[in-house]
Amino acid sequence: MMKARKDCLGAFTLDRPITAQEISDQLPQATPSGAEPYYQGAIIGMNSTWLECVDLFHDARGMIAAYCLIALAVLIPILGELVINQIFSVWLLGRLPIGFFILMNAMLIPCIALLLWAIKKELFRYTHYPIRF
Repeated sequence: MMKARKDCLGAFTLDRPITAQEISDQLPQATPSGAEPYYQGAIIGMNSTWLECVDLFHDARGMIAAYCLIALAVLIPILGELVINQIFSVWLLGRLPIGFFILMNAMLIPCIALLLWAIKKELFRYTHYPIRF
């Protein structure tokens, strides 16, 4: 039975059989490749029996949270401006133009909730999924 590891950016299977392409692409340990490593920080640890590397999505860690925080930095002041504008329109005009306020809140509050959910999913998970060869 194969286990699946779900991640925010994708899913990959644990304990799966090796494909024919993976076998043909395998580099024997005794043969040096001569190539420079693509990602220098990919190796976590190694000894004589195993080499531990980070997973494929390690480069993208934190990007979802960064984009969501940028979006929140824009949306929260807009929502605050709407609330302040409604308070001053009641004070200055003596009436409450509520239709525009409800429409904007109906659009902004779900967006902010979605961004906060994405930030929570990104920040409170493993920093990497180690893979041993």
